Amino acid sequence: MEQRSLGIYISVVLISFLILAGAYTFSHSTLDRSQPQTHVYLGNDSQKVLVYVTRVVDGDTAWVRFPNGTEEKVRFLGVDTPETEEDRNRPNEYDHITDLRCLTIWGLKAEQFTKEIIEHKQVYLVFDPISPRRGYYGRLLAYIYLTNGTDFTAELVKEGYARVYVEGTFEKKEAYLEYQKEAMKKGLGLWGACG
Repeated sequence: MEQRSLGIYISVVLISFLILAGAYTFSHSTLDRSQPQTHVYLGNDSQKVLVYVTRVVDGDTAWVRFPNGTEEKVRFLGVDTPETEEDRNRPNEYDHITDLRCLTIWGLKAEQFTKEIIEHKQVYLVFDPISPRRGYYGRLLAYIYLTNGTDFTAELVKEGYARVYVEGTFEKKEAYLEYQKEAMKKGLGLWGACG
């Protein structure tokens, strides 16, 4: 009977260890996911607003609720994640990548990453001084900052979930291009999986 108890104890300890190791691996990332409710100075106060993310549409678009209760669709400024439907991705839109199925998989991963980090949470919309506030489809264009001060939009590029949207004009373009270059060099995210 004593051997059986020892066997059960060892099994429980081993399973607990494996679960904890798996949870650590799953959550280990360069992005600090903590969201302390602090007031972070991100520049001119007229250029930022605290909002609540009601729904993530995909990796680079979300619906947000403003303090006055109105809701708007926001396109994350300066980045482009792959589409979540294969027929909406184009060859070579992401540098030399032509594997549309792989891009679609990374579009879904980007959507999941964005949901995990910002859906049903407060974030700052930060508007760029040289970019229009609305895009071609009438959506707001803004950087997304976590309440801990992390530029989430930049994190999408740094971790290989997005490319820099070079077709637009925005103040952080050069910095974002450097992040993309580094992600490509390291083979992070879609750059390693699809390239």
